[in-house]
Amino acid sequence: MKPSDEGMKYGRWVDEWKAEIDDDWYFKMFFEPLINCASPVIDSLTERGGLLLDLGCAEGRKTRLLDRYGVTVVGLDINKEAIKIGASITPSTLFVVGDMQALPFKDESLDMVFSSSVLQLADWRRAIRECRRVIKKDGRAVFIENLRGNVFAKGYRLARRVARYRYPKTEIPVAHIEWGERREFEEVFSETEFDVFHVMTPMLLVVPALNHLLRGTQIQMSGRWVYRLLYRIDSWLLRRFPAVANWGWMLVVKATK
Repeated sequence: MKPSDEGMKYGRWVDEWKAEIDDDWYFKMFFEPLINCASPVIDSLTERGGLLLDLGCAEGRKTRLLDRYGVTVVGLDINKEAIKIGASITPSTLFVVGDMQALPFKDESLDMVFSSSVLQLADWRRAIRECRRVIKKDGRAVFIENLRGNVFAKGYRLARRVARYRYPKTEIPVAHIEWGERREFEEVFSETEFDVFHVMTPMLLVVPALNHLLRGTQIQMSGRWVYRLLYRIDSWLLRRFPAVANWGWMLVVKATK
């Protein structure tokens, strides 16, 4: 596991994505480091061209942005309505209805797979094997995924159950990955790299999330300076004590077939 790096350089495609969510500092805080971490792999494909699968693309927000930077993108999602919306917005981009556990693509037909918080919605072991099957030799995959072990994330999930929150049918989590289960990726891919983020920072989500779930209030967050402090503490902990990754919240997997 490589230590997370707050100052990572990110690629061109990320600029526009982040510009779209510029007012959403919740996203910028918690998800920007993950995108920064993943972007060098995406950039490596934009430089030479190729075919990328946006796995679990929903309505295609990321798909459209990726499509602008020298990559031919295919968006796939099991939600038929979301795929219709994506195709209506960008008719020139291919959107496909499909199951990540049985991808409707030929063996070794893609150069890269990218996914963000979708493996948890299926049998992720089957899904990553399907990803390997459709990727060409030396092709790449990037998975951004939730981990199971973070105590604050566990509390949030418990609050959802107490509040009887109902996920949309296609967004019901099946299983979150344990840090110790990363060996599954190592068995499937020839090379793997793991980066863990957010150990202490998710504590900032607890009160706003609980108020949202139990009272229906809009999520209002404050304390950016607290986040920055906690992020630096997390980065130090993950570098100094690798076992702390067991309690991380988010995982970025960069894999090569």
